[in-house]
Amino acid sequence: MPDGQHVSLDSKQKDQPALASFNWSDPFLLSEQLTEDKRMISESANAFANEHFAPKVIKAYANETVDRDVFTRWASMDCSARPYPSRMGASGQATSHMG
Repeated sequence: MPDGQHVSLDSKQKDQPALASFNWSDPFLLSEQLTEDKRMISESANAFANEHFAPKVIKAYANETVDRDVFTRWASMDCSARPYPSRMGASGQATSHMG
């Protein structure tokens, strides 16, 4: 540094970065890139999946089975991760909100 100035780094700060600011549920901050409509779709789909699908998936995993109802209901909600246009009966939304 010029003029004999020295910058000392706190070893604790250097060795242990602050993890409190890291968003574990959205590590790439993709939700910040969504429009409000797509964010609402994503949040609704996430809540529905946690409430209705998670118990079935956990049970199916434990029993090494597949519950076809999970896929049927997910597709009926237009969340099959295929961006079909509205003229074909789908929402016409891109899959970026399906996270």
